[in-house]
Parts: sequence; C-alpha cells; structure tokens
Amino acid sequence: MRNEIVATEGEKTLAIVRHSFIKMWKQWLRMILALSLGICLLVFFINQYVVLFAMLLIFCDLLYLGIILLVRFYDIIIITNKRLVVIEKNKLFHRNKYEVDARDIVTVSNSRKGLLPMIFNYGTIEVENRAGKQIKLQFISDIDYVTEVIHTLASASNRA
Repeated sequence: MRNEIVATEGEKTLAIVRHSFIKMWKQWLRMILALSLGICLLVFFINQYVVLFAMLLIFCDLLYLGIILLVRFYDIIIITNKRLVVIEKNKLFHRNKYEVDARDIVTVSNSRKGLLPMIFNYGTIEVENRAGKQIKLQFISDIDYVTEVIHTLASASNRA
C-alpha cells in the first residue's frame, strides 16, 4: 500500500507551501565547506593524488547537493479546503506525514524571531486542534500569507 494523498470529492487545493531554504542551513554549510576545500586543493596543490582526492571530494559534494535538493523537494505542506496535510522529509529515507481536518483547527498563530526571519520572511506557524495538540510548522516561507490561508480555512469550515 502506497502512502499517497488522495483528494476527496469536492476537495480543492488552496495552497502548496515549501519550507524556507534556511531550514537546511547545516547541510548547506557542510556542502559549501567541502566544495571550498576541494577547490582550494585543486588550485594550490598540483600533486596527482591531491587532485584525484579533490575531484572525488567535489563529486561527492555535488552528489550531496542532489540529495539535499531531493529532500527539500518532498518537504511540503498542502492546504486544501477540507484539511491541512504536512509531509516532513528530514532525511533521504525518513518521512513523516500527518493531516489535520479543517473542522478540528481551533487556533492559528505565527512568530518570527530574529533578524534572518525578518529579512527572509520565514518563521513558525502553530496550529492547535480540538484535542489540544499543537502542530509547529517551522521555517515556513511567507508566514503571513500561509497563516491567513489556514485561518480562513478553519473559520470557513467551522461556519459550515
């Protein structure tokens, strides 16, 4: 059985949201450091073994970049007119998926803390359901828009 998102009858997608690229800052930093080391080895050392090691390092770094982009591609939040679907993919073979029915959403709030979130317009959105469980969506881009969409979704489904 595949773990897919199946739309129900009358369900329409309101927004598809990806996490900010800042979420993976540790991976980006590792990649940049390894790439810098490989380029420095190529530029400053002319030994054939060092060049071979530098080329291998650069190849592995580009492979790592592909994995980072693949993980980021599948890390997604889907807001429909009936539910909120969150798919978190933190590693290559690790994925969490959870859904919140729109009628169960009680409160929606957001927060930005720090200079980088203000500059790059990302932050944390907290969604609380009727059972009292809080769902924290961290590193969300354009949090004002996403918060408004979730809030509109919750208020529209509670009126119906």
